[in-house]
Amino acid sequence: MVSSLTGSSEIIGRAEYKSHEYLMVWEGETKRGPAAKLAFRDGSKVFWASAGDYRIVRRYREPMTLRALDRFAAEKKAEREANERARASPASALSAHLSRSRRIDRLRAHALRH
Repeated sequence: MVSSLTGSSEIIGRAEYKSHEYLMVWEGETKRGPAAKLAFRDGSKVFWASAGDYRIVRRYREPMTLRALDRFAAEKKAEREANERARASPASALSAHLSRSRRIDRLRAHALRH
């Protein structure tokens, strides 16, 4: 049975399984032995993995909801993008500015002709 996560589903960490990283929803003892319940990053599918078949990449100090994890990821992505823009060299910033200026000049010239 394949199920999916909701925004309020709790995530306890991340695990690697068959060379891919997944969200870890639960880990413990089952009637078949130790196992973990893993999920795709978007929460679309949930599945079981036996102990020894997965490796814990990170265990969160406290469980985090899928919604909170998505928010956190979006914030970190925005920070990375802002840092990349801030690190842009003055030469590349000047080049981008001149390119925009040339486009504006071409648009103005075109508008004046028509």
